Amino acid sequence: MKPEHIHIFGSLPDAEWLALNGLCEAWGEVYEGIVAVESVVLNRVDHPRYPDCISEVLAQKNQFSWLNSNDPQYGRALTIAKDFKAWLRKYPTLHTCLDIAEKLMSGEMKRNVKATIYFNPKTATNKKFVEAVHAKCMFEQKIGRHEFWIE
Repeated sequence: MKPEHIHIFGSLPDAEWLALNGLCEAWGEVYEGIVAVESVVLNRVDHPRYPDCISEVLAQKNQFSWLNSNDPQYGRALTIAKDFKAWLRKYPTLHTCLDIAEKLMSGEMKRNVKATIYFNPKTATNKKFVEAVHAKCMFEQKIGRHEFWIE
């Protein structure tokens, strides 16, 4: 994330951060895939190895591709973050992601994975990361194009 954009993303409430992550990371996935991607963030919040709040989990360097300023989704995410409420009215998928985020955060919806790591094996570019996950983590399941792994 570019330093000059920290205040824009940082001004989002946790549910909107989580929804934006669901939108960007699970773009084109089935509903269960969005739930799983958002569940991973919450699983990290509960895991001692990660920060204990959503914004800090998402802001960790090199963790979520959409927050890399070189990623094609970064510009779209920044545009949405600048006026989340307006985009919510125009973008049904964002509304779905926010609904999932709010239900997961309130406990109304159960997390559908225990994983703290996920990636798309066809698009993952850091081969050392993938090899380390395979060596150190336990495969949980595949949903859509993403694999979910438990540390």
